[in-house]
Amino acid sequence: MDGVLDGVEQRWSTNTDGDGLINALDKDSDNDGVADGTEDTNRDGVRQANETNVLLRDTDYDGLQDGQETSGWKVRGWREITMNTIRAYKVTSDPNAVNNDGDLMNDTNESRSAGKVTGLERRRCADVNAVGGSE
Repeated sequence: MDGVLDGVEQRWSTNTDGDGLINALDKDSDNDGVADGTEDTNRDGVRQANETNVLLRDTDYDGLQDGQETSGWKVRGWREITMNTIRAYKVTSDPNAVNNDGDLMNDTNESRSAGKVTGLERRRCADVNAVGGSE
């Protein structure tokens, strides 16, 4: 059902997320917004370094669920003197890294400061992708 064979799926007979479905029948065993078959990309039931944990909502323990990190959130960059918005951006982060872009702010704090990212911060962020024009 989730793309991972029941014979290799971790804890297949357990209901990890408490939704009433055992993991073998649940497309998203940890209810983090990412399907098990997407988290276990090679579908072998063993977590590789490039995969997220199918049984943990927050693989890197940074306070953001894996689905939130992969789907992203919107922030705005602005001119500090005039406070005019320069551009809106969609920011995503790696669910396997607490501080995806290597700046001094972890991913959780960056997500909570949405709308407060300055032009200087925007230039430092390797994980920022433009999704809109000037506002």
